[in-house]
Formats: sequence, structure tokens, C-alpha cells
Amino acid sequence: MLSALLGIGIILGTTGVLFRAFPGWQRANPLRLASIWLVLTLAFEFLFGHYVDGKSWRELVENYAIWDGKLWPIVLLSLVAAPFLWTRSSHQH
Repeated sequence: MLSALLGIGIILGTTGVLFRAFPGWQRANPLRLASIWLVLTLAFEFLFGHYVDGKSWRELVENYAIWDGKLWPIVLLSLVAAPFLWTRSSHQH
């Protein structure tokens, strides 16, 4: 639980800094950014996990079993939500 909360905090904090550092991102399509970030994260997770860390595809998929108490999908949800959060908040200023 603590690692998931820490991961969410790191994602939201880092993306908030990036959105301020790269103002062009504030005008970007948040759905496009969220999709790209999600695809790249999943590709890294599965490809690195399988080919470098030697985990089976089944082991990697089991990390997404939220019904078994796995919180990684919630962390990924924060990654997907971040562009919507930061583009919305940046348009209010």
C-alpha cells in the first residue's frame, strides 16, 4: 500500500514539474499524452520484465490482479490521470 502511494506521489509530482517546465505540454491533447505514457510504461514493464528480468508472461500479468490485492493498476491509473489533471489545472490560471 505504501509503495503504491509513494509511486502515485512520484508520478503526480514529476508530471506536475514537467508540465510547468514544458509549457507546450499544457496545450497538448491529454488523451494523447495519457495513451503514449501508458503504452510506453506497459511496453517497458513487460519487455524488461520478460527479457531482462526473466519473468514469465504469466508472472507479469499477475501484477495486474487487483482482486488479489495488487495495486499496480491504481498506480497506472494515476499516470493516465496526470495529463488531465495538469492540463485542466494549467488552463485555470
